[in-house]
Amino acid sequence: MEYLVDSERRSVRKATLGDLPRLMRLSKEFYDASPYNGRLTFDESKLKNVLKMLISSDDSIGTIFIGTKSQGLLACMGVEPFFSTDKVATEVMWWVSPQDRGSGVAQELIEAYEAWCRLHGYHMAQMVLLDALKGSSVDRFYTKKGYELTEKAYIKVLQ
Repeated sequence: MEYLVDSERRSVRKATLGDLPRLMRLSKEFYDASPYNGRLTFDESKLKNVLKMLISSDDSIGTIFIGTKSQGLLACMGVEPFFSTDKVATEVMWWVSPQDRGSGVAQELIEAYEAWCRLHGYHMAQMVLLDALKGSSVDRFYTKKGYELTEKAYIKVLQ
């Protein structure tokens, strides 16, 4: 798989169905730390089905990268904006467990994601930044990697 980080350490690879227990645990860590915790119901069954779908889908539609030595994942998928035929890839979940931050896995997950985007002809790669992390090292990391802030999202709980 050409888009995986090509290094001796091989610390990032595509996730497989055998990784589901670890992906579920990492996804729950992400949810627990996110501003959606308490605002959206965590549905373990739904999460498992979505993870299975991304792992089993046509690789050009979406995939999940996982750290082999560190506890991290990046799930992504492609979309086509309603106003353009250009393909855009979007990260739907990127998480590195706190104990593995600084290990380099975050960098390698992004490199794998960007290589996957190029391999499949995506014109643009999008990363999401939770508002709670604005001004943080993640914000600076995105900027250093060449990403620019293009929009904000506002939410309102209706129930």
